[in-house]
Amino acid sequence: MATVDDVVAQLSRDTATLVAIKNALREDLRHGADGRAEKSSLRMLNSFVDRLPSGSESGVSYALDLGGTNFRVLRVELDGGRVASARAERFELPASVLSGDQDDLFGFLADAIKTALERFGADTDVRAPLGFTFSFPCAQTAVNAGALLRWTKGFAVRGVEGEDVVQLLQGALSARGVRADVACLANDTVSTLVAHRVTDTSCVVGLILGTGSNAAYVERADRFHATRAAGACDRIVINTEWGGFGKFDGQLPRSDVDEELDRDSLYPGEQRFEKQISGMYLGELVFRAAARCGCAPPCARDAFTSKEMAAIESSSDPQALVSELFGSAVTAESARGLQRICVAVSTRAAQLAAVGVAAIVEEIDEEKMTVAVDGSIFKHYPAFESRMKAALKEVAPQAAPRTALVLREDGSGIGAAVTALVYSRAS
Repeated sequence: MATVDDVVAQLSRDTATLVAIKNALREDLRHGADGRAEKSSLRMLNSFVDRLPSGSESGVSYALDLGGTNFRVLRVELDGGRVASARAERFELPASVLSGDQDDLFGFLADAIKTALERFGADTDVRAPLGFTFSFPCAQTAVNAGALLRWTKGFAVRGVEGEDVVQLLQGALSARGVRADVACLANDTVSTLVAHRVTDTSCVVGLILGTGSNAAYVERADRFHATRAAGACDRIVINTEWGGFGKFDGQLPRSDVDEELDRDSLYPGEQRFEKQISGMYLGELVFRAAARCGCAPPCARDAFTSKEMAAIESSSDPQALVSELFGSAVTAESARGLQRICVAVSTRAAQLAAVGVAAIVEEIDEEKMTVAVDGSIFKHYPAFESRMKAALKEVAPQAAPRTALVLREDGSGIGAAVTALVYSRAS
């Protein structure tokens, strides 16, 4: 049986290793931007968002924010670039929809939008611009068209992969007589970037650190293969889908626990970066690591929640807390070992998230760069933000002083509504 020291050592990353990971990620960013997909583990998807808010927008628009089993429909009012009001109606996808087909999913979503618009008192004589934040990898062909590449986050609704999700939603809305036009399709990273850009034009990165993790950034159009020859825009927002980084050997070191989790996951060999930094996997990593050295509490589960991890990590009496959380007595030694593993897993996650940011901002290389961050891990996990900032200074000493990490709450929904407003006015 491994010792706690062994497990913690496998999870620890020194500066040289972090810099090597950053350099490998930068290389993937460049290959992906050049269109050399076979050499990059990043999808580098064109969001087709080439019109960013100027800070003077006014009007009302709506958004559907779907990133998990819980989703929201929002009404957002802008007044001169300021969010004057934002309301949200929350819904949950039932198990029958999650195990159903495309008609079940998009019919349920359209019904929810119809209900929300009624509750908002929307003007039924005017077609409402609707932004669609769809936090799954899509191959977009326009700002309001894109086919789902594959489900992630445990979704497996039949008949959606390979289909245009905007057409599916628009068709379901039309069938129900809902007067709404899906003006844009964006994932949560793009929407977070846009939401913060309304009040901070130096915002060049949108980052999600929650159940999943991904980043989008503003790229010069002449540096991206799909827009290089067009000459129709100066900048384009790129969805990196950085969760897939580490596909190639030698890019991303993995511990025995990482290998085990990956092997037993729904998508073996995929999303390896995300599996080391996102809330969906951190608790399972801790449990598997603790089981290897005999300090996992006796319980009927095979994972902790990130909330439990955070509580254990910050507890002054981990023995009492772990015993209370899991309803069985544990030794002081086991509880301290578990606490050390929580620290090791969360610290590595923060470091790797910072490495990803470092790779992107070094590529952008502007005088002032804001990274808008949304997600429960960044917002709620103790010391995660401070560890990220420390790691950013460690691996990118030149870019770090010019880079600000800023919490942008509700960015995924508000950003989609803002983008919908921008594009509906342009058309």
